[in-house]
Amino acid sequence: MRHVVLCGKTTGVPYIFAHTHLFPKTLASAVRIRLAETNEPIGRVLREHRLEDFRQIEERGCRPMPAVAGTLGGAATDRMQWRR
Repeated sequence: MRHVVLCGKTTGVPYIFAHTHLFPKTLASAVRIRLAETNEPIGRVLREHRLEDFRQIEERGCRPMPAVAGTLGGAATDRMQWRR
């Protein structure tokens, strides 16, 4: 699993927290190594290896998520939008 916090380029304010689940056995060793040993964006690595990604939103909601809110500089009681 890889965790990412996206921040504003000029403000540095964090605005998105994400985690990604990967299935390493299905990836070429060069891709696995780059994803495990670098902080390069996943999409860039996949594109450079001419691999497609697929995202399917199965569920979405809004609820307090204290750990994520703290990472983004919010209060533990802030309601966060989520999807999976």
